[in-house]
Amino acid sequence: LCLLSDQVFSRDSPSIQRMRGAQLRKILVSSRSVTLIKSGQALSLRPDLLNNPIWAEELGKLVDAVGSFSDLDAMKIMRSELSDLPVQSTMANGSGKSK
Repeated sequence: LCLLSDQVFSRDSPSIQRMRGAQLRKILVSSRSVTLIKSGQALSLRPDLLNNPIWAEELGKLVDAVGSFSDLDAMKIMRSELSDLPVQSTMANGSGKSK
């Protein structure tokens, strides 16, 4: 809702964008979801996908702020978090249709 109001009222100053990027980072951290945090870290490396270099900079703080652990452990956690999504079964059977 805040992003929509920013758009409607043309609030796109760097300070507003930094605030929104920080809010996004805090939401990802407070979710305690490894999948969301890792996604935020990955997006920080691709500001072209975000189309907002300030947000990428804020998400980049996730790389330093979140303790490191092995990629294998991260993949196990992400599989566990994503296992209940219908997309998982769609991708697993390769048919493009849910089981």
